Amino acid sequence: PDAQAYNRVINAIARSREPQCATKATTLLGKMEELCTVGGYTDMEPCAKTFGAIINAHANSGDVDASDKAAELLQRMESLYQLGYHQVKPNTFVYNACMNAFAKSVESSSTGTRTYRSGITATRTEGEMKAEQILNLMEKMYKENGDESVKPDVISYSTMINAIANSGCHGAGERAEHILQRMTQLYLATGDEKVKPNAIIMTAVIKAWSSSWSLLSSGSTTNVNDDNHSDNFDDDMNGVKTAAQKSQELLERMCMVYLAGDRSMKPTKVTFDLVFEAFKTLKDQESMEWVNAVRQNISTMDNKYSRKPNQHPRRRQQQSPSKSSS
Repeated sequence: PDAQAYNRVINAIARSREPQCATKATTLLGKMEELCTVGGYTDMEPCAKTFGAIINAHANSGDVDASDKAAELLQRMESLYQLGYHQVKPNTFVYNACMNAFAKSVESSSTGTRTYRSGITATRTEGEMKAEQILNLMEKMYKENGDESVKPDVISYSTMINAIANSGCHGAGERAEHILQRMTQLYLATGDEKVKPNAIIMTAVIKAWSSSWSLLSSGSTTNVNDDNHSDNFDDDMNGVKTAAQKSQELLERMCMVYLAGDRSMKPTKVTFDLVFEAFKTLKDQESMEWVNAVRQNISTMDNKYSRKPNQHPRRRQQQSPSKSSS
């Protein structure tokens, strides 16, 4: 078998999602590498796509050490590339796969903090921190070297934002907004549609802000035995108000862009539900009604433009008499 056959088989196994598929694919990859680097069969060089498929297989495996295995594969790629095997140069697909593995990592213990300009100190998980290191590296290589092969795309930023949103840590909304700003800046600077924010991205940011009211409703933000319980509760409620306001602003932005003609920004049911839940936590009836009104308006507008001409109610009414008279 040649390199093309090996790559096809490895990719098929890695994407099968069968038990131990990542391990089986890695074993075949090892044989391929051995033939190439030790056996002298230079035409047996694996490609970046193959490595990326295996990394994604590890990410989807749910194994405790999945992120470690992903990191090991990335290191192997970088080593081979340094030795002159150019087909294994890590690219956007590979880095996205690594970010996916880190984002899904079970290493959820808080390991670091970061303070933002607003003064919010955010707790972060190890998996999230590793994912952001990858994103930082991609941005740096693209900006400093103009390397299009590692330029972050929508998947890069959505993976990062979802990692933040799913972390369940304080300050998630602030961190997600920061990533959205970086994505928007790159899009404005390049005009590349592959890095243009869309409804999926915006909803993920709102989901990150939703951690504020989720933590409050679960009772995990305050300590009832604390003498300062009342002060803590007030601080938490202020945090929820800020999160609700930010979510509302994001929803308004989505609606404006969507109604201007960009269908990629159409808010989904999840988008509206998240913002509605924020105001429900605050018992803000007026804002809850506003969310439902906007939801209805978007639905009405969408139905108006999606209705076929022969389905227009008035046109059907005009046609029906002529049919009866005949």
